[in-house]
Amino acid sequence: MGDAAGDSVRLAVLAGSGSPWAYATLEALPDAGAALHVIHVPPEPGQAYIDLNAPAWRGRIDELRSLAASYHALDPGSGFSRWWNVSRALRSILREVNAEHLLCLY
Repeated sequence: MGDAAGDSVRLAVLAGSGSPWAYATLEALPDAGAALHVIHVPPEPGQAYIDLNAPAWRGRIDELRSLAASYHALDPGSGFSRWWNVSRALRSILREVNAEHLLCLY
């Protein structure tokens, strides 16, 4: 996998930004040798398990951004069109980063 021997696998990860276990998984992937392309979807209002603005989480989010090869925070809106908007953005991002694999953390 990767472009040449020894290159990192280009891994795009679609994850909910309101999930603590998603962050734990995302933080481990670069250590496993993946070039990580994070695609975060914000939670619907009132649906997050964590406060994304709390100082402890803000620090983790900033650290994750520095570890990632790219970081894409989507603003898909809400309601029925939400996942339609995510799918359209996802298609564009996957082409842009030339991802080899897509992991969905939902």
